Amino acid sequence: MPLTTDRTALFIHIPKCAGTSMEMAMGYGRFYPTLGESRTATTPDYANLFGGGLQHLSIREIAENYPHCLSHIKLRFAIIRHPIERLISAFGWKTYRFNHTNLPMPRVIAGGFEEWFDETLPFLENNSILHDPLHGMLSAEHAFDTPRVNEEDLRHLMPQACFIYHHGGMDLDLLINFDAIHEVQTILKKFDVNVGALPHRMKSVNSSEIAKSISDKCRKRITELYYHDLKLYEQFQGQSYVATTTTSPSISFPSSAKQRGRDNKIPKKLFMYWHQGWNNAPDVVKRCKATWQKHNPSWDINFLDASTVGEKVKLPAALKTLNLPLPALSDVIRICLLKKYGGVWADATLWCVRPLDDWIESACARSGFFAYDKPGPDRPISSWFLAATRDCRIVDIWHSAVRHSLTKTQAYARQDKWFGGTQHNWLNDVINWLYKYYLLSRFKYGNLVLPTSDNPGTENYFWFHYLFARLLDQNSEFHRLWDAAPKISADGPHLLQHAGLLKPPTERTDFVIHNKFSNVFKLTHRKPIPDDIADTVLDSLYRSGEAP
Repeated sequence: MPLTTDRTALFIHIPKCAGTSMEMAMGYGRFYPTLGESRTATTPDYANLFGGGLQHLSIREIAENYPHCLSHIKLRFAIIRHPIERLISAFGWKTYRFNHTNLPMPRVIAGGFEEWFDETLPFLENNSILHDPLHGMLSAEHAFDTPRVNEEDLRHLMPQACFIYHHGGMDLDLLINFDAIHEVQTILKKFDVNVGALPHRMKSVNSSEIAKSISDKCRKRITELYYHDLKLYEQFQGQSYVATTTTSPSISFPSSAKQRGRDNKIPKKLFMYWHQGWNNAPDVVKRCKATWQKHNPSWDINFLDASTVGEKVKLPAALKTLNLPLPALSDVIRICLLKKYGGVWADATLWCVRPLDDWIESACARSGFFAYDKPGPDRPISSWFLAATRDCRIVDIWHSAVRHSLTKTQAYARQDKWFGGTQHNWLNDVINWLYKYYLLSRFKYGNLVLPTSDNPGTENYFWFHYLFARLLDQNSEFHRLWDAAPKISADGPHLLQHAGLLKPPTERTDFVIHNKFSNVFKLTHRKPIPDDIADTVLDSLYRSGEAP
C-alpha cells in the first residue's frame, strides 16, 4: 500500500493484482531487492505504508487509521483483474510459491484449483464482505468477517471492491486494467506520476491459461460470489485504464452500497466518573477523557464526580450507610445510570480509539447490550465498558440483583456491628462465619456481600462480575440475551497494559496501535507514571492520539 517517493501518489495494493511488481517499480526494491523472488521479511514502514503487514490495506483502512498519509496525495490508484484469474493466482501462489518452473499441466493445476475452491467455498459463502464489499474493508475487533491487515492468505480471498470502496463510494482516482500491466509506466506518466519499469515478481502459474480449463460450474460460482469485482473489470471494456475523477474521463461504476441500517436504539449518552473531581484526576485519566471528547463530538458526554452524580441519578439509599470502596461504588453508579438512561459507560482509564458511532449500534443490535468478553476465567464480562438500550432487559435484571445485594450487605454490616463491639473470642468468629455463609444466601462465584476493600486481590472485589455470572446460571432470559450478544474478547483492550505501559514498545504493540485493532484500550492509574515516558508503550499510544 505504498506511497510514491515524492508522497504525491498512493497505490492500493490489492492482493494478486501485480502489487509486488508495482512496489518494485515504485522503488522499494532498493530496500528489499529479492522481494517477490524469495521469502523476504519486511518491517512496517508507517510513514510510507509499506511492509510488515501493511501492504494490503484498504482505502477505508488508510482513511480511518492513517488519514495524515492522504494529506498531499494527488492520485490514488489500483490495478483491477478478472476475478477468476485473480483467484487462480491466489491458489497458484499458495501452492507453488517460488517454484514456478516445471509446473504440472494446466488441466492438472485446474483440478487442484477446483478442489481448493470447494474447500474454501464455506468461508466465502459465509463472509458478509463478499455480499457487501462496497462498504469497504476495515480490520477492527467488531468486524468479524474482516481478516486482520497482516492475515495475508485470507486477504487474498477478499473481493477487490472492498479494497477501493469506502462507505459505498469509490475512493480512488484511477483504475488500471491488469491486462495492460505492461503499459503502467506510460499510463501513470499521463497523471504526472513517475515510476520505473515493472519487473515480473511473485511468479506462480499462468492464470489465464488455467482459467480455460476450469469447469463451467466452478466458473459460474466464482462470478456469482465476486459479482462486484466482475462488474468492475467489465467497466474497462477493453481499455487500459479508467479515471474516476470528475476532471478526467469517467465511467459508470456499480451503485453505492446501502447505508447500513441503524435503529438508533443506543441513546447517545456517555457516562464517565472520577470520584474526586476531574480537575484532580491524574494525567492519564485526563488524557483518556480527551479521547472520548475528540472521537464523539455528537454525544452527550457526562463527566461525573461525587458532587454531581446525584444530579443525574438517584442512588440506592443503602449507599448512605455502607462505606463501600470506590470500585464497588462505581459499579453501583454505572448500573443505575444505564438503568435510567441507557447509553454507554466508560471507565476513567479507558482510552477511546474509534468513534462510538462506528460500531456500538451493531454491537448492541442483537440483545440491546454489549460488554467485552471474559477478562478472566472466573469472569464472563468486563465492566469497564458497558453499552445498553434505554429499556435493556439485561440491565434491568442486573440492576435488581445489585439492589438485592446491597440489602444483604446492609444486613451483614448490621450483624458485624452488633458483634464487633463485644469481646473478641472464638464464639464470635463462629457466629460471624455462620451468618455470612449460611444465614445469608451465597453466590456460586463469590459471596453475596459487597467488598470492603479496593484491593483487587481481596475477597469479592469482582462482586459485580460474579453477580453477572450467577444471573447467567440462574436466569434463562438473562442467559439467552447474553448469548445473543456478539463476543469481543477483553484481551485486545488489555493488550497494551499486559505488555507493560512503561516498557519499550515492540513491533507488535506499535502494529496494534497504528492499525487500531481495538476500539478502546484499558489503561490504569494504579501504578505511578513518571513525567518522562519517552520510548514507552504509553508514549506510542499518546503520540498516536496526537496524529493529525
